[in-house]
Amino acid sequence: MRCRYARRAIHLALDGELALERRFALDDHTVRCAACRRELERSQRLDEALELLPGPALDRIELDRALEHVHAGIEREEARARDEHGPETAPGFQEPRTSSPVRWAGALVGLAAVLLVFLELSSNRPPAGSSGDAAPASPVSVHPVSFEEADRADVALAVRKALVDTKDAEFAAVRFDELVRPIVRVGWPVLRFVEAALDDEDPHVVTAAMRYLGERGDARSAGELERILDHEERRSEAFLALGRMGSPAVAVLGRLVEDPDHGAAALQALVRVGGEGAADRIARLLSRKARGERIALSRTHLLDELARTGPFAVARLLDLAESGRASDEEVLPRLPGVESGGLDLARRLQAGRAPSPSVYAALSLLQPAAALPWLEERCEETRERERALDCLSRWSGLAPCATLLRLHVNGRVDDELLVWTMRGLADRGPASIEGFTESLILRDAFREASDWLELLFATEHEATAKSLALLALSDLMDSDERQWAALAVGELGTEPGARTLLEGYRTIDTGERRLRAACLISIHALLGEPGVRRALNTDPPRSAWGSLLASLDEVDRRDRTAYGVHRVARALDKCNVFSARTRSTFLP
Repeated sequence: MRCRYARRAIHLALDGELALERRFALDDHTVRCAACRRELERSQRLDEALELLPGPALDRIELDRALEHVHAGIEREEARARDEHGPETAPGFQEPRTSSPVRWAGALVGLAAVLLVFLELSSNRPPAGSSGDAAPASPVSVHPVSFEEADRADVALAVRKALVDTKDAEFAAVRFDELVRPIVRVGWPVLRFVEAALDDEDPHVVTAAMRYLGERGDARSAGELERILDHEERRSEAFLALGRMGSPAVAVLGRLVEDPDHGAAALQALVRVGGEGAADRIARLLSRKARGERIALSRTHLLDELARTGPFAVARLLDLAESGRASDEEVLPRLPGVESGGLDLARRLQAGRAPSPSVYAALSLLQPAAALPWLEERCEETRERERALDCLSRWSGLAPCATLLRLHVNGRVDDELLVWTMRGLADRGPASIEGFTESLILRDAFREASDWLELLFATEHEATAKSLALLALSDLMDSDERQWAALAVGELGTEPGARTLLEGYRTIDTGERRLRAACLISIHALLGEPGVRRALNTDPPRSAWGSLLASLDEVDRRDRTAYGVHRVARALDKCNVFSARTRSTFLP
């Protein structure tokens, strides 16, 4: 679908008169064409605004003027009927009442005239209570019949008046099209009159004409706007109009970018157009500049502006890097500033393009979620595995943890490589690992939690301590696995993990004595005697307390084995018995 047909289809779609297949074609076109997409958005906003407008009051209709239109229409139809049917309609001939096509036609014309006067007055007259006389009616609001006999000068005057009336309107192009619709219906080429208005002496008319041509987005109008660039006082507005025009202006702006006098302004307008065409033009200039051709614009300026053209800039920047026409140091820092660049990079990868080091570096920077399935497939391939895992280790969020867990479960990647990747994630911080662990607990993912615990054990990184503590306090695994998770917190030697155990110690069921003992071993190793006191929240007799501390010290000096856990559990039982007796003594 071309832009010319898309503009017509937009109004049909808003009126609900566009076939389903054409609607799909229109949607595809507006996705690619920024100018038509803006036209669709303006039309939708106009429809919404019109629905909120109140209807005009009846007392604003000038009945005398409406009746004059009715009588004039009837007289014209009767005169036309006399010319067509001959003398039987001459004065003195009595026509039967039962068949009077002339009267019916006159009545219809009269009704149309009344409606047009109603619309004219409701749109042109000031609201009730405003000061001043009503503005004279615009020539374009006259009934279309008046333009059938109008000459070129009258139409040019009407178009000029419509341009002036809409130069400051919010939806100038839409409003102008409404005003000149009677002229278009008769067959006058309104667009050509607007182009002729570019040479008007009134600067307001010229500005309104350029704005309309820019919003309309006609390819021929781009050439007319290029002609206006010779006038220095109108140059800036002409470039603004070309920037609003969209893809039809790309060819003109692409030529002007190479002009030393207009290069900077044309490049700015080209960026305002954006899209694939603009990105291609700037990328070609960079390629030619890399080959040694003389182009006035600097390399840095072109790279910066290319990154502002939209998502298609990612592919062009990567092509420049892969071909050697630009370095990674020039390309990669500009990728995060590209709007929606991650999605375009994911589409590029899914299209089957061979990955390069620059592509993996771009993935690490942009991290599009849509590219994770592709990256997971590369992790399973021998040739790309190391680069893909290195890229995955630089990602943030929960997604890389989920990918590593799937790779660990299916067994297609060596555990050593997975552990190396997990340590890369842990080096960047514990946020993603802890967040993924909490998501498993919230989802009650029993099977996944056990596999995740294996991966955490193998990682042996202090950033995993809090995740191990969370798993030890959860109900997702059996008591033995939770016990070993609690002991691993003490071995990794980080206080955040021990504080997590301390905060959740009282939630552990008293029947899980070995798990409670394992938690106390890690708390004592990292927080000392005060941490153990806070966990027990009691003051047992000196003998029981001394036995418990002696057991904990013994475990710290030796390897943490099942025997040591058993000793601490026995000592903890004595403290619990004292606590139970104390509570029973003071209970009423």
